[in-house]
Amino acid sequence: MGEALEYLDRIPSGWFVLQVIPEEEGGTDWVALVVDTDPDTRCRGLPSWYRSGWVRIAGEHESREDAWDALEEATATRH
Repeated sequence: MGEALEYLDRIPSGWFVLQVIPEEEGGTDWVALVVDTDPDTRCRGLPSWYRSGWVRIAGEHESREDAWDALEEATATRH
């Protein structure tokens, strides 16, 4: 998965999900790439000072949509 980013236990408050990807190619375990900068308000890419990490998505999921749905459900129930 490229750089050795830190794995976080959960998405910190105020952080944003950029993408969900399988942890291994063709696998059913998924992770979310999260950043502390709102991707909708940045001008040209992420600022040099942003922080990022991976958050594992609980369960096994056959598709990106299923992984996104599980992530949304998990984050909605913690508020």
